[in-house]
Amino acid sequence: ESADGPERVDLLADVTVGVALEERVALILALEELGERERTVVLGTFAAGLTQAEIGARLGVSQSHVSKLLAKALGKLGRRVAYG
Repeated sequence: ESADGPERVDLLADVTVGVALEERVALILALEELGERERTVVLGTFAAGLTQAEIGARLGVSQSHVSKLLAKALGKLGRRVAYG
């Protein structure tokens, strides 16, 4: 664990718990293709259990901006995982 919290590998493992191996690999690869802020929002939401307001405070942006980043990131992930 780093000074900022859990390591990215630990968070990726948390996000992929209960997912079949092939899908897990696709999801991890898709997460790595996201921009840093998008990845931070996805991992903060689903792996760290942070609220959008908490993520926004850490990134220095509003909760509504976090919501937009999350929607954009989930769209990218869905397309990437669905189409490989």
